[in-house]
Amino acid sequence: MQKTKTPQRRVGTAHHPTVGCHCLLAKQCLASPTTTDPRVPLTSPLVSVQTTPTHPRPDRFLRYALLLPLALTLLTTPAACQTQAQASANPTTQPTTQTAPAPTTQPTPTTLDHYLNQIEARATQTNTLRADIRYDRTQPLVGDHQRRFGRLTYDAGPPKRFAIHFDRLLVDTRLDREHRHYIFDGTWLVERYDADRLFIKRQIVPPNTHKNQPTPATSPDRKGGVLRPPLTQPINDTPPTPATHSDTPPSAPPSDATPGLPSSATNQPHSHPNPPDPLALGQGPFVLPLNLRKHDLQKRFNITLIPPTESDPENTIHLHLTPKPTFKTNHTTIDLWYHQETLLPLQARTTDDSQNISLVTLTNHQLNTPITPNDINTTEPTDRGWRIEITPYEPPQ
Repeated sequence: MQKTKTPQRRVGTAHHPTVGCHCLLAKQCLASPTTTDPRVPLTSPLVSVQTTPTHPRPDRFLRYALLLPLALTLLTTPAACQTQAQASANPTTQPTTQTAPAPTTQPTPTTLDHYLNQIEARATQTNTLRADIRYDRTQPLVGDHQRRFGRLTYDAGPPKRFAIHFDRLLVDTRLDREHRHYIFDGTWLVERYDADRLFIKRQIVPPNTHKNQPTPATSPDRKGGVLRPPLTQPINDTPPTPATHSDTPPSAPPSDATPGLPSSATNQPHSHPNPPDPLALGQGPFVLPLNLRKHDLQKRFNITLIPPTESDPENTIHLHLTPKPTFKTNHTTIDLWYHQETLLPLQARTTDDSQNISLVTLTNHQLNTPITPNDINTTEPTDRGWRIEITPYEPPQ
């Protein structure tokens, strides 16, 4: 009996472009434009129509390629963690390198005591000082406000000397030329009003007080003294009425009190160990914080360090002072501003018993420059028309 051979299925590699089938007869499938060929019956054992591709689609390979790195990471992470844990548990088997922490900068102290020490130390290094000065005087009860502009010259001494020359006056929006001088040569205090042709000169320091002290030198190699806190009373905007109208000094002193100065500043005992200082606290016409003596200030005032505000000068130290009951002064409050880096005085504001406010502002500081005799000159004017008052020192009765 003859066996009938069953035709073997041929595995084709052609892919139908229309339905996505894989054909066993590559030539017949590629030649047929459709799935059904009338020449080949569907029941032919040589043709196999598949509706589902047997090979995965290309996008699945992309998905597998993206998931493979993630799977590798998840598989290796536990091993790495276990290795790190073993290294921590056994430091001797796997040495580690430790980095030393970076050195930290110590913060600058910001206490009141620190600032007082720093400001006083700065003052001891100041031999001379020149600066532009602006003086604001407000009297709320009468609705008056004036602003004067000028120049300050200070010599630390000994003896301490100063000269303040105002040359401009601003009232409301009007700026006028008006010269006023306040000069102290270590012995004599002068007030000079050019517009009124008035010259007042008073000896407020006993004679021969500075006899054994060196004459105020002008050479830059002189060793400077120590400044004192010039927290003083406000000046009078109105020149005083002179006691005489002649060009010669009067035979009798008209008064013991200098305008703007308390009587204690003009009459001091001859044996007083410390001569009067018109720039010292409560003894002069201005509040000039040229020097801050910590001990003296704490003895006379309650001092508070005020945090900076928007109205304060930029980068400043703000000290608020109120007088202690044992210290007599007409100031109810005093506020001082020093530059935080240079420690130079910038502003001083006072309020008195009458609610009058005085504000002194210093700018364009020049330190330790030579001072000539003409910078601080208390000589009387020689031209005619001046009213001159000269009051020698008189010890109290």
